[in-house]
Amino acid sequence: MDHLLKIHKFSFNHPEYMSLDFIEIDWLKEIYNDIDSIQEKFPDQEKELLQVELQLVRKTNSTFKDHFIIRGKIACLYYAPCIKCLSPSKETIEVDFAACYLHSSLENSEEYKDLSDIYCDGEEMDLYFFDKGKIDLKELINEHVHLNVNPHPVHSENCKGLCSICGFNLNFGKCIHHRIEKK
Repeated sequence: MDHLLKIHKFSFNHPEYMSLDFIEIDWLKEIYNDIDSIQEKFPDQEKELLQVELQLVRKTNSTFKDHFIIRGKIACLYYAPCIKCLSPSKETIEVDFAACYLHSSLENSEEYKDLSDIYCDGEEMDLYFFDKGKIDLKELINEHVHLNVNPHPVHSENCKGLCSICGFNLNFGKCIHHRIEKK
């Protein structure tokens, strides 16, 4: 599946639903591989898929003209290095989102040029623009995944980290630098 949706293929006011699975879609694999940096180093770790559920509706009105609304949910399990000891930390993302796509001719207008969200269809939504009749799903999903990645993953509440002198993982015992008793 291409990451560019052609909006002319959608009927007005007729919701369509899509389920995206990273096993089948190369550009979704790229997004997943970007956040799951441990996969090559720890191939035996359990994996679950990056999954995306979308509801897409093409609409038109006098305010926004031809526009597109996407509501979705992203669910993901990935592994990231613990910030204290670098052990794999199992992380999850579960996020709901809503986005309104307006035609790119409105992007530089005074009314929209400084906005990142907009009130549309009875709720506040992220604002995006489409060009040449195409919507970039990769941009939308990539942004929501990366905004929801845990910036400080810790594999355990009791993580002791690494020795600041030799780098020994203190979760496995004490190194020579931590065995010395302070008098």
